[in-house]
Amino acid sequence: MLKKTIILLLVLFITVPLFAASAKGSMASLKAEDYYGKAVDAEIFKPYDVTMVNIFTTWCTYCLREMADINMICSDLPENANVISICADAYDAPEDLKEIVEFFKLNFTILKMTSEQVKQFYSVVGYPTTLFVGSDGTILDVQIGVPKYGAYIGYTSKINKLLGIEK
Repeated sequence: MLKKTIILLLVLFITVPLFAASAKGSMASLKAEDYYGKAVDAEIFKPYDVTMVNIFTTWCTYCLREMADINMICSDLPENANVISICADAYDAPEDLKEIVEFFKLNFTILKMTSEQVKQFYSVVGYPTTLFVGSDGTILDVQIGVPKYGAYIGYTSKINKLLGIEK
């Protein structure tokens, strides 16, 4: 049993970086609807040097644990950075999404997509997945899962690094 566990862990350590690398690309063709039904496209990235795009589902407990931290990140962002989220099961669970938005008092833009759309366009293999996107829609970096030191520290550090801000 221990041998099987070790082999499984080795396979995961080898394959996860491969999936992370496959997520790099572009969100320049983004077309979605926001939480309130307004059409959104890649123009959402243009005013900012870096936009953090947190992709979550309503059933993912790790995703939900990040929500309060992501709200705090929004309050501490430099002017040239932004945060948006994509709910990958928004159309399957609209009432669950509504409860999450209200419970956490989310103060960032939430886009609605299906999991198939998310996986097809962004090679997402697990939730949460967070993309860091440049003003032209280019994916600059990817974080699969919760950052090692937690959402607030991990994501703000990544944003600051991409902006060239040392703290």
